[in-house]
Amino acid sequence: MKKTGITALLVAVLCQGALANIIGNEGFEDAFGNWETDTVNWAPYNGSTGQSDWQKHDGSYSLILANFVGGSYDGTSSFAEQKPGVDAGTTYDINFYTFWDSGFVDNGASAYLKVFWDTAADPYNFGEAAQTYNLDLGIAESWKLQSFQITSGGTADNAKLEFGFTATGTGGSCYVDDVSMTAVPEPVSATLLGLGILAIYTVRRKFRG
Repeated sequence: MKKTGITALLVAVLCQGALANIIGNEGFEDAFGNWETDTVNWAPYNGSTGQSDWQKHDGSYSLILANFVGGSYDGTSSFAEQKPGVDAGTTYDINFYTFWDSGFVDNGASAYLKVFWDTAADPYNFGEAAQTYNLDLGIAESWKLQSFQITSGGTADNAKLEFGFTATGTGGSCYVDDVSMTAVPEPVSATLLGLGILAIYTVRRKFRG
């Protein structure tokens, strides 16, 4: 029983690492950082982008993407980014929620997620986005789950996730919350995870017995 318990613990720890969220401040509950000094936090750029308590999927805050300048939306892009470390050639699931503010007329408004890859040999020179996802904001005044899967470059050490929003006239704003980026387990890892769950279940049954 003791050996089974140790095996279950080791397998659970190993598999937990594969499923860990590599995004910092994923719920936007903490104050935002600066991309030059804090790569595991969000850095806002342009317009009225930042932490907001107006709409939230979970917790007390979310990310608001807007470009409200001088009483109107000026049509420039508003965005926030984070640069988590990644493993080369690894597939990641990216999940988050968006909320479209219907208090404004939809006038040329659009939102996106861009993912860039970087290498340690050339830090923070991300170049062109590896993938751009135009977000379907869904039904107004409701949270919508957005899910994507992407594989990192063969030599990538870092990623950059950039959430952006553009609107003109009385365009509006978009909220983002509960962001996760997790490595998709390899077949062996998935098998270990299943064995770990089975071992934990077996240990619990023995203790109850």
